[in-house]
Amino acid sequence: MVATVHQVAEVAGVSTSTVSRAFGRPELLNPQTREAVLSAATRLGYTPNRAARGLVTGRTGNLGMVVPDIANPFFPPLVKGATDRASMADLGVFLASSDLDAERELQAVQRMVKQVDGLVLCSTQLDDATVRRLAETTRLVLVNRTIRGIDSVVIDFAGGMRAAVDHLHALGHTSFVYLSGPNGSWSNEQRRQALRAQARKRGLHVSTLGPYLPTYESGVQAADQVLARGASAVIAYDDQMALGVLTRLHERGARVPDDVSVVGCDDVLPVGVARPSLTTVAGPCREVGRMAVELLLAGEAGAGPGGQLGVTSRRTEDRIATEVRQPTQLVVRASTGLAREVVGVGKLSGK
Repeated sequence: MVATVHQVAEVAGVSTSTVSRAFGRPELLNPQTREAVLSAATRLGYTPNRAARGLVTGRTGNLGMVVPDIANPFFPPLVKGATDRASMADLGVFLASSDLDAERELQAVQRMVKQVDGLVLCSTQLDDATVRRLAETTRLVLVNRTIRGIDSVVIDFAGGMRAAVDHLHALGHTSFVYLSGPNGSWSNEQRRQALRAQARKRGLHVSTLGPYLPTYESGVQAADQVLARGASAVIAYDDQMALGVLTRLHERGARVPDDVSVVGCDDVLPVGVARPSLTTVAGPCREVGRMAVELLLAGEAGAGPGGQLGVTSRRTEDRIATEVRQPTQLVVRASTGLAREVVGVGKLSGK
C-alpha cells in the first residue's frame, strides 16, 4: 500500500502542511523538523505526488525562463545555473527562446504563466509597461534589464568595458570602433555608455557601427566596415560578433593583432575556437542564472538575499526590489597588441 502524506505527518508528529513544506519549501522549516519528516517518509516509503501537492498548495513546482536566443553561447551556462538551483529546490524549469522578437516572447510568457510559480526573463524585449503588468500576475525576475520595482540580476559590463578601453589606451591605440548590439538592448546601451565615457577620460576617439544582431554573420559583415574606417582596434558587442570579425579580417589579409586589435565580450567561447585567442570581457553567466532563481525563491519566502556582495535594494512606491550586480573582468589574450603606429606599421589598406 502506498504511504500517504497523512501517515507521514502522524509518524513525524507534524501537520500535513508541514510535510508539504518539507518537500516543497524546506528552507521554511527548521532542520530538526525537516529531518523528522524526511526520516518518517523514508521509513514509510513515501514519495510526494507533485500534481496532488500543487492542488493543495497552489504551486506547480515549475519555473519559467525565456531567453532571446538559446543558440547564443551566452545563454546555455546561464540556463545551466538556473536549472541547477531549481533542481536543488525540487523545481522543474520550462524554457523558451524568443529569437529577439517581443511578440514571440510575450506569447511564450502567456503560455507559461499559468503553468509556473515564477518567471525569469533574460534580456527581455518587452517594454516596461508590459513587464510591470506581468509582474502583477506572477513572481518575476529580470536578467540584464532593470525596471523600477522588479527584482533583477545584471552583469556589470560597464566595469569590464572601462578596463577594455584602458587596455587599448595602454597599448598605444588612439581610437577604436565599437560594433553595437541590437537596438533597444539594455546591455548594449550599458556597454556603449561605459565605452564612450572611458574613451573621453583617456582621450581616445570612439566611433560606433551598427546596430548588429549578436551573431557570427554580423561580425563578418562588420569587419569590412572596420577596415574601411582604417581602425587599429575594434570592440564587439559579444564574442560571436568578434569571432566573425576575426574570420573576415583573416580573409582580407589583415593581421590580428599587428594590424587590428579585437576585443569581444562575454567570454563564453572555448579558448581554442578563436585564432588568435580572443581578448574579452568575462561575465559570470552561470552564477547569474543561479542567482535569478535564488531571487524567485527568496521572493516567495518573503525575504531577500541581503548581505551578499553586489546586492542592493531599491524602495519603490509598491515594494522593495532587489538588484544583484555581478562584476566583470577583462581577460587579455592574443587578439590585442600594440597599436600599429607604435610599432611603425602604416595604415592598413586592405585587399
